[in-house]
Amino acid sequence: MKQYILTNKKAQVWSLDLLVAFMIFTAGIIIVYFFAINYIQGSPVILRELFFEGELASSTLMSDEATGILSSGKINQTKLDEFDALTDQQKKIRLGVSNSFYFTIPDLEIAGVSKSAVGILNTTSTNNQVQTSRIVIYQNKPVKLSLISWN
Repeated sequence: MKQYILTNKKAQVWSLDLLVAFMIFTAGIIIVYFFAINYIQGSPVILRELFFEGELASSTLMSDEATGILSSGKINQTKLDEFDALTDQQKKIRLGVSNSFYFTIPDLEIAGVSKSAVGILNTTSTNNQVQTSRIVIYQNKPVKLSLISWN
């Protein structure tokens, strides 16, 4: 009789192990499912696009051509003032981007007035935002230009 009771207890422990294993397996499936749903939403694709557009905008902006604000490798204050005077949509078209952006330069002045940034300032919090930095010559000293873009 004692032997029968011991085997019965082993069976109860085995079913408890099976139940715990099933719960762990189910939790794993749920985690994989939610990961797959979030991955499909395209966050890496969106960030890749933002990085591409940030690089494109900063390269176009830092050119000596008509679309850029440089002259002889230095920021031309007249071109900078003209760029700031454009509408937000005109700025996007000029740089060839579809996402919103702004750039900052230390001690930035537009038409003789101190300003913190040029472009479309971000007034809300975003999940997808990238920064591209360039070293440029502004007012005869090297400074860091930071271009922030988001969607």
